[in-house]
Amino acid sequence: MFDSPKRNHFTIIFERLAAVLAFFAVFFINSLQEYGWEIFRPGFYTELVRTALNGGFRSALMFLAFFVFVIVCMFLSYRYWLKTYFYIESTDFIYKRNTLFKVDSRLPVQNIATVNVERNIFERFVGTAKVKIDLNSSRTASKTDFKFVLKREDALSLKEALLSIKARQSADAANPENLSPEASSVSAAPSEVRRRLITFTAAEAFRHKLLSFPIIQSVISVMLIVVLPMLKIRSDSSMNRMLFLLLIAVGGSVLSIVKGAFDLGNYTVEQDSKMLYINCGLLNKRNYAFERGKINAVIINEPVLSRLFGLCSVSLAVVGFGNEKNETTHLSLTVKKKRAIEIISECVPDFVCKAQSVRAHPFSLFVSVLRAIFWGAATMLLGFFYNYAYIMAAAVFVLLLIGAVTEFAGKYYAADENIIYYSGGIFNRSQGMFKYENIQDVRIKTNIFLRKANLGRMSFSILSAAAMKKHKTGLFDISLFDKAADRVVEAEDKSSLLL
Repeated sequence: MFDSPKRNHFTIIFERLAAVLAFFAVFFINSLQEYGWEIFRPGFYTELVRTALNGGFRSALMFLAFFVFVIVCMFLSYRYWLKTYFYIESTDFIYKRNTLFKVDSRLPVQNIATVNVERNIFERFVGTAKVKIDLNSSRTASKTDFKFVLKREDALSLKEALLSIKARQSADAANPENLSPEASSVSAAPSEVRRRLITFTAAEAFRHKLLSFPIIQSVISVMLIVVLPMLKIRSDSSMNRMLFLLLIAVGGSVLSIVKGAFDLGNYTVEQDSKMLYINCGLLNKRNYAFERGKINAVIINEPVLSRLFGLCSVSLAVVGFGNEKNETTHLSLTVKKKRAIEIISECVPDFVCKAQSVRAHPFSLFVSVLRAIFWGAATMLLGFFYNYAYIMAAAVFVLLLIGAVTEFAGKYYAADENIIYYSGGIFNRSQGMFKYENIQDVRIKTNIFLRKANLGRMSFSILSAAAMKKHKTGLFDISLFDKAADRVVEAEDKSSLLL
């Protein structure tokens, strides 16, 4: 089906013009209210030109320029649809775009990291779906490499075709003696029966978003919106302004939770011997598929509200997973911690660290307390601008002091022959598990004072859009980090296989 050049579905023209068309619709409605059905008469535009020549140049020109802009955008989107092709040739994926900026790409299917399918409300209405293809590439780890809009059946067929080729190539690589011209063809690998790992209802998705809400950041925002101005001015107009800002903040938070619940509703995780399959979304349907070998880290998330109920969630850092929409691949939404550990052991057992974890050195607590004192004293400087600033300073100090104790209590580190494990975070705690071969660089940081106590911090990064950041441990014995750094150097670097 995909062995010859194939275009996107023509509705991609409208998807690419979504923002322009929305603005055009608003402009059109306003124009209709002002000029009525006159805008459909050719003489209306003749009159516009005459008005421009007689002095009303600016308004008439803006009206005409907007329509020209819309027409140009539509023409460019049409050209994009007309001149963009893709197809599969043997075990290569071919992408061609013969527009003003030409693109001609040929890439081995084996270098595709993930093939995902999603459907927004418009696509569900017209019967199409979007295929998102991500590569094993550090240069494009924060965005999707290729997007195609196809009929729903064609989108699913493209996904299965690419996955079957990847499965065939993996099988051939594992059994090179079985290679033959027939075996190396694009014949589909036999499909395995998928086993459902876990399912979350819409209500459980809502609970996950609610308990993952950053409550501490929200409290600080409320303090900045309400408390800080109250220390300076107490007029009725100022109070009304503060209440309006507070309403916007609360309303935005509620909408964010509800939208997130719709995006994660009916979250289902399935697996076979090699692949993981994730389906979710009530309105915007999404479907993710990737190999276990593309997982670079497993992270247990424990936001402050979840911890109050003994709950946590599990997320995966996947190589090549595009993150332009802040997408996160959850292995599990909010569940009891015991259940989360069972899911990790069942689905990704190679990320379980078998070494005994150790707590951070007590000196970490001393450093955190000093930080609380510093910021509390810095807040006192607000006294030059606000009345009763010492109240804010005391609140900041107490909050940071509680955070210092909480942060110290949650800092652990462990490393066995294959995995580095560390936990951290102040109120929103997380536990990360990383393979040595997936770590890009390791840095052990210390100073003249810490060196005397043989203490230091380790930071490292991995190749993943969702977890590209530097991961930093607490203060531990440097000898623990030296062993881990040696293992990172000795491990086979999987990034050598990436584009």
